Amino acid sequence: MIRPPNTIIALTRRAARLARYASAVVLGPTLLVWGVLLTVAPDVAMGATPAARQPVGWNLDLPPAPADAPSWNDTVPGSNTIIDLIYREPNLWAATARGVSRLTLPGEDWLSYGTEDGLGGAEIPAMGVFRSGIWAATSSLLKLDNSSVARGNGIYLFDEGSGQWLDRSPTYELVSGGTVRQASGAAMLCYDMAEFRDGLVAACWAGGLVLSPDAGETWRNVFLDGYARGDFEEQLFNDLGNLYFSVVVDESAPESLAVYA
Repeated sequence: MIRPPNTIIALTRRAARLARYASAVVLGPTLLVWGVLLTVAPDVAMGATPAARQPVGWNLDLPPAPADAPSWNDTVPGSNTIIDLIYREPNLWAATARGVSRLTLPGEDWLSYGTEDGLGGAEIPAMGVFRSGIWAATSSLLKLDNSSVARGNGIYLFDEGSGQWLDRSPTYELVSGGTVRQASGAAMLCYDMAEFRDGLVAACWAGGLVLSPDAGETWRNVFLDGYARGDFEEQLFNDLGNLYFSVVVDESAPESLAVYA
C-alpha cells in the first residue's frame, strides 16, 4: 500500500485506478472502496437527484500514517485483485485471487483463508453468503503447451466452528459410466451461484447449471432440453446454450421457482 496522498483529489484518482481490481459495496450511507471508508451525503445515499448536477462531496476520515511505517495501513485482504464483495452484518467478505478474506466491522484486520484452510484453489471466481452458509468456488490456471486454461478446483462451504472449508463439489454420474465433476477441471468451474430456500444453484460453465437442494450433499444438473442433456452426457460441448456463466433465482412465488441463467 502507498502512503495516502496529501490531497483528496489525488486519493480519488488513485481509488479510480484501483476500481478495475476492486469492487465497491454500500453500507448504509457509507461506501467502502479498497478499504477506505467514504461517507456519502445522505441525499446521495438515498438516491435523491439534485435539481442541478453538482460534484459529489466526500468526507474522508483517514487514519494518521505512523512516521516510521512504510504504509498507512497494513491490514489488507489476501490479494489486491478482488472479484466480489458481499456484506452480511457484521462481516464483509471478499473473494480474491488469493483466497477468501473477511473483515469483521468495525474492526480493521482482514482474516484470509486459503488452500491450507481447505480451499481447493487460490482464486475465488464466485462466492455466496447465503442462509445455508458461506460458499466459495475455487479455480486455478492449467498450462497447456503455450497457453493457459481456467480450471475449476471445486465448491466449498465454510465451517465456522473449525475455520475450515468443507468440500461440497458437485459430481454427475454419466449413463455410459464414469463421473464428471462439474466444478472441477478444465473449463469446469463455477462463475456464479445463487440460493433458493435452503438450496444452492451454480453456473459452472462447461459443467452446466447444477442444483443442490441440501447444502451440497447431493447435486443434479438442470438441462434446457434433451439435446442439452445428450450433449453433456456424451461430453461433446457442442451446445453453446449448455455453457453457464451467471445465474439468479426468483423465489417470490411460494409454490414455484424461477431460475434465470
